[in-house]
Amino acid sequence: MANMRCFRWRGRYRGSVIVFAAVLCLLLWIELEYTQNISTRKKHNGGIGRSVDKDVTDTKLSKRRRLRVLIHARMRTGSTLTASYFADNPDFFYVYEPGHMIIEYKEMDLYKDGFDYLEPTRHELVDFIHSFLHCNFTGRDYFFKSINKNNFQRYYSNITHLDLPVREADVTAICLSKRHIVTKVIRLSNILFASAVLKEDHVKVIHLVRDPRGMANSRRPFQGLSKISNGGEQFRFPDKLEQVIKDYCSWLDTNYLTVKNSDSWFKENVMFVRYEDLADWPEEIVPKMYNFVGLQDSTHIRRLIKLSAKLRGNGQAWRSQLNLKEVKRIEDLCPDEVFRTFGYVKVHDERQLRNKSVSLVKPVTDVASI
Repeated sequence: MANMRCFRWRGRYRGSVIVFAAVLCLLLWIELEYTQNISTRKKHNGGIGRSVDKDVTDTKLSKRRRLRVLIHARMRTGSTLTASYFADNPDFFYVYEPGHMIIEYKEMDLYKDGFDYLEPTRHELVDFIHSFLHCNFTGRDYFFKSINKNNFQRYYSNITHLDLPVREADVTAICLSKRHIVTKVIRLSNILFASAVLKEDHVKVIHLVRDPRGMANSRRPFQGLSKISNGGEQFRFPDKLEQVIKDYCSWLDTNYLTVKNSDSWFKENVMFVRYEDLADWPEEIVPKMYNFVGLQDSTHIRRLIKLSAKLRGNGQAWRSQLNLKEVKRIEDLCPDEVFRTFGYVKVHDERQLRNKSVSLVKPVTDVASI
């Protein structure tokens, strides 16, 4: 995606610049602390999630592993579709959303993903990402509890053929047999939290974003809100969904600014992809993602693109499912700069909303790149 415009906060959002600067300083301190922690563990032969066989595992990986890919997204933004373009490639081993495994294991709410709520799981999630990228599953009770309980976890990882209960040795062997490795996370508040691991493991990051209006429309059934409040002149969603929208918009601008204002590694190894482009123009976007991570075009990927072309038009499906008051409320909850930065056009009236001959997503060539 082309170089995306810098934020110029106005009015009630101007103070956010100061807040963001303070938060960024804190995050950079956290990254430094985490990096030093990794170095200390290595010095004492501890490693992150290290097992007695890790040296052997790393030796095997150094000969076989070429690519490590992370899909960084949020709930109901198209992360499963995006990951499928890699996971369905027989050269990849895939773990579906380790954050889900950790949240479920801790008996937390699977549908809460605010910054404060996710913070207690952050270190464990980043720790697992590092270990998984080395096919090391030792001591991950939540991983085996989840894949033995949830068929969808086994399905997405292509291990449904394994007998239950799934054993560590079997999963490790399959992981090591694959040339490449991919996972997706939708419960990481800021990509900076994982930067030490991502840099050490040479990970390519696909950072997926979606129009807040499409995200909110897709997510409401999962929040127990199959029917949105019809409200009045001062329309509001139920508090739970209002908070989800605010958190998502905060996630969008925080991660954009993190990448934009960080070192050159982020600019070279993080690719922003809009769900709308991927859903409606896969023949253009998927080859770009493959090229970004270092994969070549193949008959297999062309077959996947052909199958996914059936989704064409889904990128803006929310336009026929939300009324004008609902759309305007979502736009009010999300800063104007978020819409401008990612090329999403705000709605002014009913006619504009329903006229699907005019896109509310600017062409990717009109949106600046980082």
